[in-house]
Amino acid sequence: MKIVGIVFIIFSLTNSCNEKATDLPKIKIANSLDNFAVAFSKDSIQQFNYLEFPIVNLQYDIDKNKYDTFEIKVKDWQYTNLSDKKGGYLINYKGVTKSNFIMEIMVKETGVLVEYHFRKVKNVWKLYLIIDNST
Repeated sequence: MKIVGIVFIIFSLTNSCNEKATDLPKIKIANSLDNFAVAFSKDSIQQFNYLEFPIVNLQYDIDKNKYDTFEIKVKDWQYTNLSDKKGGYLINYKGVTKSNFIMEIMVKETGVLVEYHFRKVKNVWKLYLIIDNST
């Protein structure tokens, strides 16, 4: 759980809950996935439109050499900014299809490596799985 806390601290920003959610942008595979990361990170309320709860969270335990499985429920979700690259992290997209993609985030020189798995549900990208491979 310490790693998830570190990851959330690195990527989290707090926004006012008084902001109104706007219409979801229509993201197509041909568009930049960076644009989706910006839309996903727009604000804490907007972000809920892109989440499929419960979100499965797999965290690698280096001591046990296995993954521990947790579920993130609505009440436990913390706003996560995946578009601000000023934090010294790199974003890589892999496994991109018309219905799925993985956003891999690495923090330089830290051992943090987290995959955010998205799938299309009713034509909207939804985060459904987080795999934390951090060491």
